Amino acid sequence: MSSRLFQNLREKLGMVYNIYSFIDFFKDKGIFGVYLGTDRKQVMPAVEQVLRELRRIKKEGLDRKELENAKYQLKGSMILGAESTSNRMSRLARLELYLKDYMSIEKTISLIDQAKKEEVIEVASELIRKDRLAVAILGQVGRNIQQKINWDLV
Repeated sequence: MSSRLFQNLREKLGMVYNIYSFIDFFKDKGIFGVYLGTDRKQVMPAVEQVLRELRRIKKEGLDRKELENAKYQLKGSMILGAESTSNRMSRLARLELYLKDYMSIEKTISLIDQAKKEEVIEVASELIRKDRLAVAILGQVGRNIQQKINWDLV
């Protein structure tokens, strides 16, 4: 609820019922996505506002507070996940598959703490490009709505 997407699209603009971002990593690929639920009349404005927010991250990065909150969220999730045997085993398996090495939670936290605004901008600029984006819209929202999206907003 403290995320930029939630605060801007739900709280400030009232465009969506629900919104969140997610990420998943694989050995040679990954996925970053944004989910939102909205009224059919708000689909295009909401999607385009998400694109504007992504562009803003790509151009400006995160402010100090947002970056610190993101670090706390990531570290907190990782530490809480360590309470679950299945999460610990999944983490160990991913480390083995991706890095071929073990990295302690303490070392991972240290690396998270070192993340800088400039690195966020660098990664966002690489990943948030219109040639790498796709949209899936479910519901009765009209024909060919995907072709109407202004991808230049990103």
